[in-house]
Amino acid sequence: MPRIKEYQLIDTELKAVADRASKVLALAADKVIANSIDPQKYPISPGSIESIFKKRFEEIPTPRRQSIANRQKYIDEKQRRIAEAQRKWQQRYHRNLLAKRQRYYDSLSQIDIKKRISVVDQVPDNYFFGQTRATLEKLSTLQKTSSLQECSQEMKNWLSSILPFLSGDSATPAPTNTKLQFLIKQVKCIDETTGFLGTEAGADEISLGGYTINPVGTTQRISPMFVKNFQEGGADAIKEYDPPHVFAQFDLNDPDWWPKQFFVGLVLAEIDMGGFGQFLSEIVDQIKIRIAAELATSIGVAAIALSPFVGLILLVVVFAAVIVVFELLKDWWEDDVFKPVTTNLGIESADQATFDGVAVDEWGYAIFKGQGGKYLIRYTWRCCP
Repeated sequence: MPRIKEYQLIDTELKAVADRASKVLALAADKVIANSIDPQKYPISPGSIESIFKKRFEEIPTPRRQSIANRQKYIDEKQRRIAEAQRKWQQRYHRNLLAKRQRYYDSLSQIDIKKRISVVDQVPDNYFFGQTRATLEKLSTLQKTSSLQECSQEMKNWLSSILPFLSGDSATPAPTNTKLQFLIKQVKCIDETTGFLGTEAGADEISLGGYTINPVGTTQRISPMFVKNFQEGGADAIKEYDPPHVFAQFDLNDPDWWPKQFFVGLVLAEIDMGGFGQFLSEIVDQIKIRIAAELATSIGVAAIALSPFVGLILLVVVFAAVIVVFELLKDWWEDDVFKPVTTNLGIESADQATFDGVAVDEWGYAIFKGQGGKYLIRYTWRCCP
């Protein structure tokens, strides 16, 4: 069975690219907070990455219990958090901290957040890959490669360090199965939270949503579903799904090349996250387009002509940027959302697309900690017709 794991990007140079992308996102988020303080001084253009952040920054979450008093509680809390974000921004942008901020942002420090033009459109040329000459050389070689069998052993070793499932040839027939499913078996409360969003009886009102990233990097939202009112200890501490719940599903024939990598993000929360999936998808698309454009220029091809192998590498870099988006969101929402967990599954060829996760004894598990609470989710993957 292919490897189930929580994904982490370990290649040093690619992590540096993802880190630079995270700073672009952080600067865009900073501009949004500045705009909330003085919209005239820090204007935001429609359709920019800042406009996407701004909509989410100002959004009020919708409680499941629709009483006026409960709705007002969310509004008051959101206003408090906006004020806190503004206070922290003013501390970071104090003139005495200019040198420290310039060291952190490095070449991005030349970007003027007072301009209407987006932060993304002010990013210097060769910002993402300019200091990764060795990686660019590998990506350029990889761009010309149609099969892993054409790769040197050094290249194969590099690829396997980034995509651990990757081995063998990519030229394989269509799979017998057509769908890949991500299944939830159990959600368990180990410790209740201490957040303000619990029910009057003291239980945690938990929902589970998330997102998927397919092999070509398309991000889609998984709508939140109500799981249960949890209380630690006893029957109220566990939600069993029998049969297992199909949380996400992929088309194994799309795209028509192999190997493929699939991501599922799990977002555990005590509120309905509303349009979070659309927000995430729009942010990822904007930063992915900018990174892909620079990469394509650097290796001398059109962005739409990047090979499947190079596309896979780009995907893991974008994935690392997604984690940063979550961290930025958590700064704004504080304790409403547990730190998300993203798992991935790599399938080398159609021949591997024959396993049935339900038939294996070992289930993967994800741990969520936050708000003084701790939750566990058991999951697996399944291929089916």
